[in-house]
Amino acid sequence: MLRHVVQAQGTPTRWAWLLHGILGSGQNLRTLARRLSAADPSWGFLLPDLRNHGESHEEPPPHTVAACADDLVELADHLGLAPRTAIGHSFGGKVALLWGERVCADRVWALDVPPGRPDLDLALQSEVVAVVQFLRSVPMPLDRRDRIVEILTAAGFSPGLGQWMTTNLRLTEQGFTWRFDLDGIEAMLRDYATVDAWPWLESPNRTKIGRAHV
Repeated sequence: MLRHVVQAQGTPTRWAWLLHGILGSGQNLRTLARRLSAADPSWGFLLPDLRNHGESHEEPPPHTVAACADDLVELADHLGLAPRTAIGHSFGGKVALLWGERVCADRVWALDVPPGRPDLDLALQSEVVAVVQFLRSVPMPLDRRDRIVEILTAAGFSPGLGQWMTTNLRLTEQGFTWRFDLDGIEAMLRDYATVDAWPWLESPNRTKIGRAHV
């Protein structure tokens, strides 16, 4: 599950999670982690691949936001570290919020994500849902990496999205295949729409044990 560890020279005194969104991976946030670590070397950053993404394919169902948060708790125990901060983008933001509730985190940044339940009609019209649904129609494996750019742009998606999706391909003996699990990702998206983090954020007890930034 742990994709990358980013730290400046020396041993960090504080650790934070950097959590990607749906169809992402830990490697997407390396540049951000390096800049943050360079700005303050006392911080180290843990960049995991969330379940069903990148190299994380061993976690059993159910594939939920809560399960992702539990994965982080188990990984921290395995590493012998105790991160007190999480920065999560989109889906990773909700994972950060549920993780923060579990460990009474000091700080949580949930970026570009509503803490509550999104409007289901709007959620179903989002680009990420459209991409996930379309990817099921893409014949795999592909003979070359940039073929996915051609397929996605021909379907009306942006070239930038197509280039980003090339990072989700792995080369096998048969050709290029996905590094993620679409079935697991769809389950994660369905659960995402049911998760409401507002009760914890609005709890009077939360201000006594930590802070969350949304």
